[in-house]
Amino acid sequence: MCFLLAQIYKQISVSATTAVPAATTDAVGLWPLNARFGASDITGNGNDGTSTGTQLAAGPYGEADGAFLFSGTANSYIDIPNNGKLDVRYSFTILAHVYPTGEDGPIFDYVGTNPNIWHWALHFWQLQPHDLQLRPIGRDGHFSSDVVARVLQLDAWNYVGGTYDSTTGVASLWSNGELAREQYIGVTEVASQHPVRVAVRAQDEDDPRYFAGRIACLQLYNYAMTQEQIVAARDACKESVFPTVPGQLLTTTSSSDIQTAYTCEWGTLHLSCAEGKTLLIMDATFGRASPDRYPACGCSVCTTDCRAASSLSVVRGACQGQQQCAVRADYFAFGGDPCSGVQKYLDTSYRCITGVWMVRDPSWVVDSTGTPWAPGNGVTYDAAKALDGDTETFWNPQGVWANWYIVLDLTASHTITRVAVNNYGDTIHDIADFTMQNSQVESPYNWEDVVTVTTVQGGTSQRQEFGGFQGTARYWRFLVTETHSGWQPWLKELDLYGLLPG
Repeated sequence: MCFLLAQIYKQISVSATTAVPAATTDAVGLWPLNARFGASDITGNGNDGTSTGTQLAAGPYGEADGAFLFSGTANSYIDIPNNGKLDVRYSFTILAHVYPTGEDGPIFDYVGTNPNIWHWALHFWQLQPHDLQLRPIGRDGHFSSDVVARVLQLDAWNYVGGTYDSTTGVASLWSNGELAREQYIGVTEVASQHPVRVAVRAQDEDDPRYFAGRIACLQLYNYAMTQEQIVAARDACKESVFPTVPGQLLTTTSSSDIQTAYTCEWGTLHLSCAEGKTLLIMDATFGRASPDRYPACGCSVCTTDCRAASSLSVVRGACQGQQQCAVRADYFAFGGDPCSGVQKYLDTSYRCITGVWMVRDPSWVVDSTGTPWAPGNGVTYDAAKALDGDTETFWNPQGVWANWYIVLDLTASHTITRVAVNNYGDTIHDIADFTMQNSQVESPYNWEDVVTVTTVQGGTSQRQEFGGFQGTARYWRFLVTETHSGWQPWLKELDLYGLLPG
């Protein structure tokens, strides 16, 4: 508890001239819903919302344009993608400031896909019109009981929350920092692997319940908060604690084909390449390496060995393989402040390269684990089926219960910066975690990890792309370390994004 509170408050006592946000740094999603940040997720996890039919309105702290106003119609809502970071799965906390003016509607609603439970998933709603409702739908399709508390005041700001602790099975509702209701639910895993919709239920166009009113400072955590933590997070989006940055301070230079760009702390770094080219991130620093570098960023307190450990991985995760990208230069995005009180900047060096999704070739497969399934219909479901471009076939390795792999010989050295997979979509055989490895020598190979991905969604056969890495080799191994239910993987397609080194 003390550790978590320290995370929440760790930036409050710094320089007298530098105000720092008091928001928690461990949120998996945080959407201020105000004029400055719009529907962006300021955690840096990349799940920025897209608003439709909304307006800005006065917020919970009395600031103009500090909240989003929803009209209470089918065409007024926010869509939030889920790249896996919002899949809380076990325990969670949802917090928001709401100003309801209508009867009922979603505050935070995961867009479910299971028709057996009417496409419901985890949801947090206003009902009838003073009731607050939380229902942690089970990932296995269990339509759990809901928790309801009559705490909402109409035409007024309410600071509300819902928590669920999978270790105790207890779900709780919170109103203005006070416990309003708790109830045993007993769900083991929560259906939170889906995108999120705010204010309108996406799964049922005939459902007339649309949230009307204002919402601000929407927060999501992957653990059940205590009362003290909920109280501390109340002002997580208070505008007065964010320093003002005088516009976008950005400079770009070029040496050969390597370019550099920077922005000062609290600015946004924008990178882009010409059409047909994509970004290859060489290096990045969020911090300060020199007292006199980038004078526009100021330096009243200078530490010259300050660099966030996640600098390169965050910028690569947002930009690698993209034609253009934007990265916020704040400690939310980089998992914490590497040097409190020091004026920082974000700079990067990058190249614009001609990258493509490689034409898949089943002959790349030179080895794989397990015995391919051969049902007697003339088709053998071997590893080559994951590279044949046919989503009706799939790789099904039998007889092995862990560490399933496919070894690829690309016939020449390639730099790979992204990978895409299509799961089978049945959850039972869907990949959850995998590692991309490469070897600089042929068999016997010397495998080295390039990237590990732990956010592959189950229950969908849609293409999922993952970036934020780069590696160069002829020999690659796709290693599946975990499936969603422990059974062998059924992989429809594997796709690599790369370029031939020039």
